[in-house]
Order: sequence, then C-alpha cells, then structure tokens
Amino acid sequence: MIFFTVLILGFGLNGWTLGLLILGFTVGLSFLMVAIDIEEIKKNWKDRRCDIDILLTSFLYKPSSDPRPTSAFVGENFDFCMRQGIQDVLKVMLTPLLGALGKELEVTTVLMQTMNQLRNLKALMWTSFMSFIEPFYQRFMRVGMAFSQNFQRYYSAMRRVGGIAVATLYMGLGIITSMENFVKFVINVVLIIMGIIAAAFVVLFFGLIPFLFILITTVIVLSEGGVKTGGLGSVFCFEPSTKIRTQDGSEKAIERLSVGEILEDGSKVEGVLRVNRSHEQMYSVQGIVVSGSHLMWCEEEEDWIQVSDSPFARPCSATPEFLVCLRTSTRTIPLRDSFGTMWTFRDWEELPLNVPESDTLWNYLVSKILNTKNSETPKEDPLCGPRCRVTLKTGEKIPISMCRIGDSIYSESGFTKVLGIYEGEAALSGPACLSDGVWIQSVKEWSHPSSKATVLQRGFHLVTESGTFWIDSENHSGFIRDFTEVGLENLPLTYPFTHALLKKSLRKEELCVPVSLSQAFLSYSQPIY
Repeated sequence: MIFFTVLILGFGLNGWTLGLLILGFTVGLSFLMVAIDIEEIKKNWKDRRCDIDILLTSFLYKPSSDPRPTSAFVGENFDFCMRQGIQDVLKVMLTPLLGALGKELEVTTVLMQTMNQLRNLKALMWTSFMSFIEPFYQRFMRVGMAFSQNFQRYYSAMRRVGGIAVATLYMGLGIITSMENFVKFVINVVLIIMGIIAAAFVVLFFGLIPFLFILITTVIVLSEGGVKTGGLGSVFCFEPSTKIRTQDGSEKAIERLSVGEILEDGSKVEGVLRVNRSHEQMYSVQGIVVSGSHLMWCEEEEDWIQVSDSPFARPCSATPEFLVCLRTSTRTIPLRDSFGTMWTFRDWEELPLNVPESDTLWNYLVSKILNTKNSETPKEDPLCGPRCRVTLKTGEKIPISMCRIGDSIYSESGFTKVLGIYEGEAALSGPACLSDGVWIQSVKEWSHPSSKATVLQRGFHLVTESGTFWIDSENHSGFIRDFTEVGLENLPLTYPFTHALLKKSLRKEELCVPVSLSQAFLSYSQPIY
C-alpha cells in the first residue's frame, strides 16, 4: 500500500492507470509464486487440483504427456472441481432428509408388525374356536351363526382400523415424494446458477472455446434431472377340480364346463378362462378352493368382499398347475360347499348388469389407461376367430385355437409368454376375423375394429405376460391387446373402479357420466402408454 501511495503522489497516476498497474502486478506476482511450486503441485495434483489458486492457474500444470489442448485440460479440471463441490453440498443437504426417512421407515415397520400380530392373533383365535365347535356344528348351527355374526362385526372394525393405518402410511409416502421432488427442483436451480457462474468465469479467463464446453456440460447435467416414475398381477379363479352343479342337478369339475351350459341358478356359461396360477395364495371356503383376490358375497356386510377377507376362508396349500374362471350371463358363479351351503362368487367380468353404463365406463377407463382416444363402446366381447394366427418363437404361425399356456409368441416387447386362454362366443364376420371388442393398434394408437357381424361364433383370446401379441386375421394384421385389455400386471389398478360400480349397483343409484368414477380413479393412476 505504501508503494502504491508513493506512485500516486510521486507520479500523479490516475485511477485507470493505477488499476491496470495493480492488476499487472497481481498477475505477475501470482505467476511468480506459482512457478516456484509448480513441480510440487504437479506431484500432488490429485490433492491440490481444486485449491482456488491452483484452479485459477490450472493451465500451468498440464503434463507434457497429455495430448489434449490446454483449454480442454483446464475445462476438465474445472468440471471435476465443480462436481466435487456439488457432491459435498448435496451430502450436507440430504443428511437431515435421510435421517427423517429412516425414522419414517422405523415407524412403518412397527405399525406393520403390530398389524401382523393382530392378524395372527385373530387367526389363532378362530382356528381354536372352529376345532372345538366343529363336532357339534350341526346341532348348534344357530348358536354358531350368531357367534359368527358378532365376530364379523369385530373383524369389520379391525379392517377399518387397518384401512386408517394404510391411509396414514400412503399419506406419509406422498409427503416423502413431495419432499424428494422439491429437493430435486432446488438442485436443478442450483445447477443452473452454477452453470451461469461457470460460464461467466470461463469467458473472463479462458476465452470463448472453454465457455462453450462448460455450457454444454451444464445443459447435459440439467437434462438428466427430473422425477422418476415408477411381474404378474393377482388372478381371481378356482382350482380346476372344483365341483359345480348344473341345471339338471348333475355335478362336474369346473374345468370341464363348456360354453353354453346352464348352471344351477339359471346362469349361462358365456366363456371359460384357464390361466397360469403363478404364485397366487389359495384359500378354502368350506372346501371350495379359490384364489384370495376373488370377490364373494358377504351376507353380514351385505357387500362383495375378497375371499381373503372372509372369516370362513382359510389359507390352504393347494398348488394347481392352472386356475379356471367363468364368464356367466348373470356375472355370478354359484357353488356349494361340503355342507351343501350355497356361496355366490363374481365371475371374471365382475361388472354389474344392473348398471347400464358399466360397459361404457369400462371402455372409457381402458382408453385412458392406454392413453388413446375414447372410441365407441363395442357390442361384443374381445374374441379372435379360431383361424386367426399367432407367431411362435420358432417363427411358425399357428391358429390361436391351438395355442397353449406356456407358449412364447411374438409381441411388442419381442416374445411374450402365454399365461392364459379364454374361450367364448361373440359375433364374428368369419373364423379368421376379430370381434369389435378387441383393441387393435393402428399408427401407434389403440382402437376397436369395425364389425357388422350378427351371428355368434366360437372364439378365443389370450392372456400374455406383456399384455399384447401379434395376430394375423382377415380384418387386421398387427398388435392387439390381450384378453385383460390393460395387461394382467395392471389389472389390480382397475379394482377401485370395479368396486365402486358394485357399490353403486347395490345402492341402485343412478350413474351419470364417466367423470363420476373413471376420472376419479384416473386422478391417481398413470397411462401405461
């Protein structure tokens, strides 16, 4: 300072001249200090490369063996130091968040353990009671039924408590997701600011070419940001040997039923579905072996409930190779247990007949899940004529009627496994045509084919692992949706919609427009296309 004061007083220098003199003196002094330690810095390059003075003069330490230009060497060192600094900042910022998440998970674990203990206690109590009362079951039937009703009320109360707990859990997960998105937004903002600062710094000290390099790097980092979005769904079917009574009073295994047969309650069998069991847990309802996700009528609650929620259902060790389900004219399946008591189950379709708009709503819901336009509601079930051909993994084309569970056929994702086969009746223009209920892909958009057929013919459809497969027919050659329409893996997403329709049918309320149910469901689901 004394030196510059003497210069000003002695030589009468103005502000600009003094500024340039100070800048030159500073740069020269920096070069002189760095030149003294340049060899030592090169030896400790990994430890000192991000020191601020080394970062500003990094072009002096480029090894002679490095073939890159000096600007590339300087840009790479600056990019490395910037990333290192960002990582350190992120570690400090995310430490409290990770701690909070850990606490949340601990609370969730304790809550789930408590629910499991309550379920185990309930199962133990019920098993002990049934083993005691079963020898006297016929004599004290009325007493047992009264006790069962009281127990059902207790069980319903426990289910409500469980529902509140699950709702609380999902609310917590929603809060966590919101916090995660907010943190990512803050990170993006910080990255933009750091990119602008880096660009300005490079322009001032290294010229135009390094500026372009840093700008491109910043854009790439920002383009990688965003929110991440997140194999076989459960099926609702019966063990193949389950006995079912027909209208003439005879009994036969459900797997031996044919399309057109009349059941005990007057229901007509409109279709038979055979599907791979996968890992579905089976339950026994007084001897009727059925999957836990199947809907059955509960007299106590006057509602349709899942088999796994029924107090009469017990997990069993049955492991059939495949499962069977029906589509009936009444949308219900009547079955009798080992005591002769009638139990009513929903068929595969599940949609109630007394809600005229149910088919329209279902078509609207599927179109939204497939992210396509809402096409006209079809009149027929989705079926393919028996002579429509699919392509095996070997390249051979075979009629769809010859396809078997486990075959690998061509689909959008390459080759997919056949998980189920449906046989039914629909109006077809010919044995090699598709019904108007099939979803076909045209110009990467899903729609229904037009059909003026009026004569019912036997047809088939498949359930595949990918939800799609290639078909060759007279009215379409290309990809089509499988029998589930949305894919077996995404079928559980439609359960809230189906249950809402069933409740509407029980209350006999008028169902207005698709917005009432379908859009309410779609507000928390995402299209699969």
